[in-house]
Amino acid sequence: MRNEMAMYHFSEVLEDSDIFFDYQIKNGPAQTSNALELLRIFNFPKSIYKESKRLIEQSY
Repeated sequence: MRNEMAMYHFSEVLEDSDIFFDYQIKNGPAQTSNALELLRIFNFPKSIYKESKRLIEQSY
């Protein structure tokens, strides 16, 4: 049996300390890192946010 996976995503808009999703399913992987911005919005320690952002930017 072959394992296959299809990727889908929502688009989001960040406005100051809010994140809004369009809830329209789109084909393919997400092109943004909204989870990273959720760290910032929910006041995770800045060191975690900065290191996460650095690692994401490094991977591109």
